[in-house]
Amino acid sequence: DLEKKKKQAEDKLIREALEEEIKRKERRARQEREEEELRTARKARQREEEEARQKREREEEEWKRDLEKKKKQAEDKLIREALEEEIKRKERRARQEREEEELRTARKARQREEEEARQKREREEEEWKRDLEKKKK
Repeated sequence: DLEKKKKQAEDKLIREALEEEIKRKERRARQEREEEELRTARKARQREEEEARQKREREEEEWKRDLEKKKKQAEDKLIREALEEEIKRKERRARQEREEEELRTARKARQREEEEARQKREREEEEWKRDLEKKKK
């Protein structure tokens, strides 16, 4: 009878150790999944920002080529001066729009990061509460 109780106690310890190991591995797997999702989202966001930047540069280059062509076609001084003034206005507007877009992009990225951090904190708190409830039982 003593051997049977001893065996049961050993079995219980082994079972508990295995269950704890399973929980650790599940937590680790979940953490790795979440980290991979964050990396994937970050890469996608970077790719989108890079594509947007390249598109802006292509459009600006095309716009500059068009303006240069117009400038060369202009024959008299008044037309050249008017085009140069138009270039300055458009450059100021383009610079302002670019700066505003960069601000919007940065704000969105910061909000996204804060939201991700908040969600992660909430998940961790929920997991901690569940672990605490399990330990109480």
